[in-house]
Amino acid sequence: MAAMNIKLGVLLALASSTGMLAQQNSMPGTWTATVTLNNQPVSINVVLGPKSSYSQVLRAGQLQTTQTGSWTFENGALTLTVQDWEPKRQWIVDANGGGHWEATAKPPTSVFRVTFTNANTSVWNDVNTHATVTFHRGS
Repeated sequence: MAAMNIKLGVLLALASSTGMLAQQNSMPGTWTATVTLNNQPVSINVVLGPKSSYSQVLRAGQLQTTQTGSWTFENGALTLTVQDWEPKRQWIVDANGGGHWEATAKPPTSVFRVTFTNANTSVWNDVNTHATVTFHRGS
C-alpha cells in the first residue's frame, strides 16, 4: 500500500508539472515590451488571439504602425504572418525639397524563437535579424 501511495504521489507530481509546462508555453494573450531605437522609446503591443489571429502595434512618440494576421507556435517558434498593415503609404522627401507619397511594402512574415522565463515573461529572438526582446504578458 505504501508503494502504491508513493507511485500515486509521483504521478500527481508529474501531472502537475506537465500542466505547468503547458501553461508556461501557452502563447495566447497580450504581450508588451519597450525597446529603444535611435534613442527613441518604442512600445510594442502584440495580442495573440486564441484562434490564431494576432494584432501588433508599435508606437514611437506620435508615430504608429500596425499589423494584423495569423500566428502559429510550434516547437518553440512563433510565426506571425501579416495579412494587413498600416500605414500603406509614406511621404518621401525629394532632393529638391518637395515630396510625394509612395506605397509601403507588405511586411514580411516574422519568425521568433521563444524562450519562457516564467508563465508571463518570454524572450523573443528574431531568427532573421537576431534581435532579442523580452515581452511580458499583461491583461
